[in-house]
Amino acid sequence: MNQAQRKVLAATLADLSSFSDADHCTEVGFEACTAAVGAALSVIDSMADEEQEKYDNMPEGLQNSSKGEAIQEAAEALSTARDDLNDADNVTADEDDWATTLSEAVESAINNAESF
Repeated sequence: MNQAQRKVLAATLADLSSFSDADHCTEVGFEACTAAVGAALSVIDSMADEEQEKYDNMPEGLQNSSKGEAIQEAAEALSTARDDLNDADNVTADEDDWATTLSEAVESAINNAESF
């Protein structure tokens, strides 16, 4: 992941961070939360695919190098974050504790996206 992509990821995670707090989610409402999750999901989905494609297109010798392993680690972390955001995106407003469920999925996504 290059420096420009890292900046985009950092900005996306910063925008998403307040939605890892259930009280904030309750205050701003369900629609604002799902809009933020949807925007972050779009960015992280694209980044996960780009990193995986970058890895898949590397010669096998490079895939086994430290650079290849770093790219694969990034792809896996972003893919896991994408799964977390999909979980958040699937929360419905009629769930009793939607804010907690959504905020926990967002927090997990942030932690996974920052793990590499």
